Amino acid sequence: LRKDSVSLERGGGGSGSSALGGPSADAASYRVLAFEDSYNIRAMLEDGGVTFGSFHQRWDSRSPVEALEEFGAEFGAVDVLLLDYYLPPITGFKVLQQANEAVRAGRLQQPRHIIGMSSVNACNVELLTEGADTAFVKWDVIMWEGWARTQGSGSGNKEQYLDTACCCRCCCGG
Repeated sequence: LRKDSVSLERGGGGSGSSALGGPSADAASYRVLAFEDSYNIRAMLEDGGVTFGSFHQRWDSRSPVEALEEFGAEFGAVDVLLLDYYLPPITGFKVLQQANEAVRAGRLQQPRHIIGMSSVNACNVELLTEGADTAFVKWDVIMWEGWARTQGSGSGNKEQYLDTACCCRCCCGG
């Protein structure tokens, strides 16, 4: 991890594994859903040598429970839920709250792994308090030990992943 990066883990365990022992046997087939409005997370993961079975990125947080349901209908249950904090129109924290409520109501299956990936560590701490298993400064999410990997050549240059068509321009300078 770079000096400006902190990896945080939720204490006390939880329904998702923090993957401290490395990737599970099925990690290369993980179904990944990311809520992120500024950076191309798929490109970031692939450049870092991360492999997965399916991937979808939501560029906003409209109707998050419905997005999780649609993803589940198409690909199966979410294995890895990646959450940015600052998203239009509601925060990743609110997305996680709504997802947790839907799980408790039996509407959704609990994602196996929930990872906060804000560029602000205080926001990652909030995601952990709502149930994220771990959290990273956004461009270091490839460092999670639960990913299956190939040999990646990631440069670590966060600007190369910035979506220049960012819809809000308030949080990323895009």
